[in-house]
Amino acid sequence: MAECEEFAHNLWVVEGPKVRDMGFMFTTRMAVAKLSDCSIWVNSPVSVPFDVLQRITQLGPVKYLVAATPRHVWRLTAWHELFPEAQLWTPRVTPLTLKKGTLPLTGILGDEPPHAWKNDFDQLAFKGSPLIEEVLFLHRSSGTVILDDLIQIHPMIKGRPFRNALL
Repeated sequence: MAECEEFAHNLWVVEGPKVRDMGFMFTTRMAVAKLSDCSIWVNSPVSVPFDVLQRITQLGPVKYLVAATPRHVWRLTAWHELFPEAQLWTPRVTPLTLKKGTLPLTGILGDEPPHAWKNDFDQLAFKGSPLIEEVLFLHRSSGTVILDDLIQIHPMIKGRPFRNALL
């Protein structure tokens, strides 16, 4: 079961369910930050049980829903239904963007953080790979770098050389 685990002051991590993407199973997680204005910023939201959702909403009003990688845009849909007033931020659309329907995006993430979280995060758009683009965040007060898909660990499976090479 998912838990909202405090990682640093005003920064939490929540493990989500495993998902299948491109035929592979991946673990999921999201980062939750309480900003200096006491609002809540959620990166790559995952499905959570009611008690975890309740804990997050007790931290403050959820105002920002962020997908830092094109592969996580679809994850904003369910949270947008829960928090329709929250701003939605995504990276630029690429051929690998996964989404469900049309979302009312507030803006596109880049190298400069939006004014809303400028005091709390630095950010940088990682570009140049045809397979992955992602926006990286530096949580200033804790010195924590938040990455989504840029770094992953996948155990090698004997007899699966193509899968091992791809991952």
